[in-house]
Amino acid sequence: MSQLTVYTRDNCPNCIVLKNVLNAYSIEHTVKKIGVDITLQEFSDIAPGVREVPQVFKDGVRIGGLEDFKQYLSKNM
Repeated sequence: MSQLTVYTRDNCPNCIVLKNVLNAYSIEHTVKKIGVDITLQEFSDIAPGVREVPQVFKDGVRIGGLEDFKQYLSKNM
């Protein structure tokens, strides 16, 4: 089974929307908060040049942010 990991920050409206979408579709995922579960440097190492959250990864491969994930979902559901 594929594993989704979602990188978020506190007070992020798009992060809330993404988590609601995942929950509405009952998609299992792990949430990692930047600054709590992972440092900003660790996130930068995982996603070089990425400056926005949320970011979704599937099995360690970056899908992208909220809009990217919506497109991914529409093609894979």
